Amino acid sequence: MTLKHSHLHEQRQVDPRAYDFFLRGKYYFAKCAAENSVYARQLFTQALRVDPTYGRVWAWLAYSYGFEYMFLDGTDTNRDEALRDPIVLYDAACFYAMLGKSRKALDSLEKCVLKVGSINREWLENDSDLDSIRDHPRFANIIAAIN
Repeated sequence: MTLKHSHLHEQRQVDPRAYDFFLRGKYYFAKCAAENSVYARQLFTQALRVDPTYGRVWAWLAYSYGFEYMFLDGTDTNRDEALRDPIVLYDAACFYAMLGKSRKALDSLEKCVLKVGSINREWLENDSDLDSIRDHPRFANIIAAIN
């Protein structure tokens, strides 16, 4: 790792109570049901009350709102329109990868790369949300396709 990239791997201390709320929130969010998403948001909010600078919780809180809208409450038109957006496709790839749904994660990532044309290769190679698919041959093909 070069000094230029060292910021990608920095660790910070997290209050154990905030981390507990965060993990429990992720657990309920992964159940992909509206009532669980609401409960997950409550847990994320509790984590932020303990540590308002905990960036990963803010990201998951945003995921919970976006995915509830797109996949649980959204109309077919809204869902279809959202899934044409490369940012939504990338976020969906991260979401599915973190849930262990490799095929859906790779499908979303391929669509994202096709729509954007050139995505930040370094980001893809280091985004911890994609760790579960990083060793998959399709992931290697996606990386190879980036200019």
